[in-house]
Amino acid sequence: MSGPVPSSRQSIRDLLTGDSGSLSEVIRHATRLRRLDRAFRKLLPGPAQAHCRVANLRGDTLVVAADSPVWASRIRYESRQILREMAASCGVTASKLQILVRSPEAPESQASRARKLPQNAARSLEAAAAAVDDPELTAALLRLASRARS
Repeated sequence: MSGPVPSSRQSIRDLLTGDSGSLSEVIRHATRLRRLDRAFRKLLPGPAQAHCRVANLRGDTLVVAADSPVWASRIRYESRQILREMAASCGVTASKLQILVRSPEAPESQASRARKLPQNAARSLEAAAAAVDDPELTAALLRLASRARS
């Protein structure tokens, strides 16, 4: 079933590591950013290393993401020194530092997943709904009880 590969096709390895093509350019840029990020974090005091990261390098601007305005302010205060040390250690010719405040990417938490209500809890909610005179509260209790069925 498999015959000779036509010459117009390239292997995935060639696409990923080749010298031409937009995919190889993206990979080279990502690799450079990863290297710059490691160097950048080494320049930061211990606590800041977990809260600030290199986001991009565009022209003469090094873009840094910080978890909060507090960390952004700290980086902004040290920006001249950071740019000098990045130039010395990595050859980065950036003359500007742009700081973005971005919350860290967190894994999906248990709370964000829908939980199924146990049947005995649903029965208790239905009994409470039957005993309540307030129609809005009754409706809310019945909505909660319905989670056991879905």
